[in-house]
Amino acid sequence: MRPWLLVIVIALLMTGCAAPPTAREPGPDTADEPCPGCGTRPVPEYGGEPWARTGARRPAGEAESLLMYYEYVRKLPTAERVKDYETARQRFMKSRSEFNRMRYAISLSVPGTSFNDDARALDTLEPLLRNQHAVLHSLAYMVGTQIQEQRRGQDLQQKLEALKSLEKSLIERDPGGGSKRR
Repeated sequence: MRPWLLVIVIALLMTGCAAPPTAREPGPDTADEPCPGCGTRPVPEYGGEPWARTGARRPAGEAESLLMYYEYVRKLPTAERVKDYETARQRFMKSRSEFNRMRYAISLSVPGTSFNDDARALDTLEPLLRNQHAVLHSLAYMVGTQIQEQRRGQDLQQKLEALKSLEKSLIERDPGGGSKRR
């Protein structure tokens, strides 16, 4: 065997899924098809996602793109968040792919927004959480856990506020501010 041919064969074997896709463009129709041989999917190209364009490098796959989206959406100004939420909702309604499902759930989970709905976000993630073989199962688990912890934190905050209110009302009732000694 010629040495240059061996080098080419080794290089091709090492690139695996790093080679650009051929004969088909990634998008909503191909987003659910895994890369042959590696089980990962290419990042959907809906005209270039803003969170992928803002970074210096392109995400390697859907999971990395969604992690970039998670960071991106939380840094958006309020008006931009609403616009992004509507885009995520429309894409999810059009195509219920794993990627769109995750993006919509992440958008729903952003705290302090008018569209924040943790229960709906968890419902949206449910099919990915039930399917252990889903490509984005682990990311869905992480986001679902984060949503549940966020809810738990909000519940604890409400309980703390109730205790503070109770303490304040007890202090107002007892002008001495302490117990009376006999």
